[in-house]
Amino acid sequence: MSDDGASILRGIFKAHAPPAGWWECYIDGMWPVFADPKTDFVFKRIFGTEPHKHLLIELLNSLLELEGPHRIEKITYLTPEQKVPVSELKLSIVDVKCSDAAGNVYVVEMQVFNVEAFEKRVVYNVSKSYVMQIHSGDHYQDLTDVVGVTICDFQVWPEPPQADGPPVPMLSRWRMQEQHGGAQGLSEVQYVFLELPKYTAGEAPVTTVDHWAYFFREAENLEVIPPPLAADSLATGWVRSASSIAATIRARAAELARTITSDQRP
Repeated sequence: MSDDGASILRGIFKAHAPPAGWWECYIDGMWPVFADPKTDFVFKRIFGTEPHKHLLIELLNSLLELEGPHRIEKITYLTPEQKVPVSELKLSIVDVKCSDAAGNVYVVEMQVFNVEAFEKRVVYNVSKSYVMQIHSGDHYQDLTDVVGVTICDFQVWPEPPQADGPPVPMLSRWRMQEQHGGAQGLSEVQYVFLELPKYTAGEAPVTTVDHWAYFFREAENLEVIPPPLAADSLATGWVRSASSIAATIRARAAELARTITSDQRP
């Protein structure tokens, strides 16, 4: 029972000792069929492990709107612990971090709660990933672009950032812009946000981005793969991964529940 999921469950069960026989409800199918991809453990299992690397690639290609020769084909996972050799600087740990074949770095996070100074936290983590690329003696030309990809279960910009300005769409991309003529440049640090509450396609997601938003919003409530996602081979892969993880958690929970129940018997 050294598995991460079992460790989490054991901590929960120790804090809330259940009555004998309670585990039967989990065997009878009362747990969700699909694990919620918004939770930290499930998100990292789906997008931060080698067996599911292709799902992270597809997520990045979809949210960065990359097509043709610009699509990401290969990634390498990097340590999510952003620790620099300066004790005065704050340690930060991101959900998933990777680089592509060109060396570009992607910081991918799932955020459920709109915590205080959330936007500053995003900027800090992405900027830190940029400056951590080189050390004393390295060359500035070795620096590569860093893109922060953040999926939010809340609205970051419920109203337009500027009075009388345009609203921020569900999928938004941010980079530097010259303030007089609007020319874009300094693309070394970029940000992408997917604000799930802004999803409006209901039970019939149309675009690939819609499919992703629907998956994140509704996976924990589904009992079968819905037709819109079943028709998309990639979407089916995401949902099946969530189903597999949910089955693993159910099995671990049942096993752990039996052990705890047995331990409680006189």
